[in-house]
Amino acid sequence: MNPAAEGSTGQEPSVKTRTCDGCGKRSSTPGDTCPSCGGSFPARRRRISPKLASLFVVPLILLVNVVLFEPWKAGIYTAIEVIRAWPELGHRRALRDEVERVIEAQDRYFALHKRSTNNPIELGIDADGIELTIVASWGGGWSALGTHEGLPPTMQCGVFDMMDSSLRPRLPGRIEIRRPREVLCNWDYQARRQMKR
Repeated sequence: MNPAAEGSTGQEPSVKTRTCDGCGKRSSTPGDTCPSCGGSFPARRRRISPKLASLFVVPLILLVNVVLFEPWKAGIYTAIEVIRAWPELGHRRALRDEVERVIEAQDRYFALHKRSTNNPIELGIDADGIELTIVASWGGGWSALGTHEGLPPTMQCGVFDMMDSSLRPRLPGRIEIRRPREVLCNWDYQARRQMKR
């Protein structure tokens, strides 16, 4: 009887093989280089022991528990406020988008007619619930103010082109738009003021 066969269960010991990055062949040789092509084997990943993993998982579970379930009332109130503010955020975005569209529409209109217009329908802008007031001069300068029917009348967006100070729109709250072709809404200005404090 073969002494090497004694005590064996008939199964071969498991040999770990790796695939070469260069040639794609599998090899069980030790070392970092492939014997076939000389390419490198991918780095072996280290596994975290279960005891070490529990050191991270248990505090993480406790932290999530404290953050999510302890101040549950504040979480509910925050969710209610977000749901209430959601339509207003959509109205703000729609208003800003329409006022931004005025810039490109005036450019196209000026290229064709060599002047600006104060008629939003001639510019191809007709959005539901948004009222645009456009002031145009014959020199090509223009300004636009927009309001949305779903927002309070004091919430407006404006933009202007040309440096003529008479065309610069003023937003409620004595906010003056200073840079041409930059859309400014008064809620942006209020947020900037709060950030500076």
